[in-house]
Amino acid sequence: KKLEPRLFSNITNLNFIDLNSNQLEILENEYFFGLKKLTKLSLASNKIEKIESKAFYDLENLKELHLSNNKIKYLEQD
Repeated sequence: KKLEPRLFSNITNLNFIDLNSNQLEILENEYFFGLKKLTKLSLASNKIEKIESKAFYDLENLKELHLSNNKIKYLEQD
């Protein structure tokens, strides 16, 4: 499964997102665009195989990132 690009762009005050166990397979570049206040992102227990190079680009205050129990095979580089 995939998320819609910029899905959270209208709710920029989010501090925490829990997307555990959502069967996500890829983290694309614009999923978390505009979430400059986000401090914790939990993506554990999905099926993530690929993370695009700028998937976390706009997350300048991110302190915690949880990716356990995924199937990461590919981290895209710039």
